Amino acid sequence: MKLKNWLRLNVELCILALVLLTTVPLMAWWTVLMRNNFLDMRQMRVQLLLETLPQGPVLDSHMAELDNFTRRKLRMVFGEAGLGFVLCLTSATVLFGLARRRGVENRRMQSLLQLTTHELKTPLAAMRALLQSLQLGSIPEERRRGMLCQGLDECNRLEHLAETTLAYQRSVAKATNRGDILQTTAFLKGLLEHRSQTFAETLHRWEPGPNAYVKADADSLRVILENLLDNAQKYGDGEILIEEKTLRNVWQLCVKDKGQGFEPRYAEALFEPFKRTPGKRQYFHGNGLGLYLSRRIARDMGAKLYAHSEGLGKGSCFTLEVPLASMPEVQKIQGEDINSEAHSDPTPTPAPTPEPEPKSHPDALP
Repeated sequence: MKLKNWLRLNVELCILALVLLTTVPLMAWWTVLMRNNFLDMRQMRVQLLLETLPQGPVLDSHMAELDNFTRRKLRMVFGEAGLGFVLCLTSATVLFGLARRRGVENRRMQSLLQLTTHELKTPLAAMRALLQSLQLGSIPEERRRGMLCQGLDECNRLEHLAETTLAYQRSVAKATNRGDILQTTAFLKGLLEHRSQTFAETLHRWEPGPNAYVKADADSLRVILENLLDNAQKYGDGEILIEEKTLRNVWQLCVKDKGQGFEPRYAEALFEPFKRTPGKRQYFHGNGLGLYLSRRIARDMGAKLYAHSEGLGKGSCFTLEVPLASMPEVQKIQGEDINSEAHSDPTPTPAPTPEPEPKSHPDALP
């Protein structure tokens, strides 16, 4: 059964291996056949020369010419055979890589589908129970407001999961395009202003660094930062600190909280789906898809995402490193901004001041 499942999942690789195993013997057989044909032709011509020409310089000259001709033909045969083997090996390597990449993408899609379906069950079940309770009228009036708020939270969770999944799919589709050139200060300012309106009770303390330009997909970067801030809000303890700085070739953003933290050996486990790291309360870091998909999105656009904590009760720090844009790209963006500002806000030309008309003097002659 295991062999049958493996063959079903790797049918393209099996066909490729079968074609390769058939082509290589055919190439070898053709090489041996052509070599024997040229050697037989040489033997026949040698026999003919010995029968028609007497011993002497003329016969030696024809024999030397025949040997050179035979060596050239054999080199041609072996050269064509070697080139054929190289082409077969190259084609097999490329096709094997494409088939393997397609298999990885299919398995990744199946895994994502399973994980997303698993993640959707919890909020849907909660919303179903809430709606059924409201339908039956079994919820007291004083508790309805809290239950409705809980239902809205579950809706927000579903919406956020959908946004994260879509961002991940877009990042996979844009594997050859790492995104646009983004200005970090303006991007973070807009993101935090939106969160301050949505989560007014959460305090975000932002320490801006030097303005930088990064090469990243805007939607993907926003989803990653939203997941990090949601994680800090859920498992932190009050204030969320956001620090940014520019290193050699990357823009580094750190999201810190003063919550339960985690043991350093569990840092990588946070980014595995549905892996739970023990904390000092009943809540756990990394119990869903947010961090898992965030790291996958970050890797697909050339960024890095990792976590650090000094231990339980000492808070946590999630760090995102995004490649900086090159100077020609930055200059191009700055030039486009200047041109757009010039076209959108032209300096008005003052209207000419009319000259006053000369007044006639009463004593003037007609």
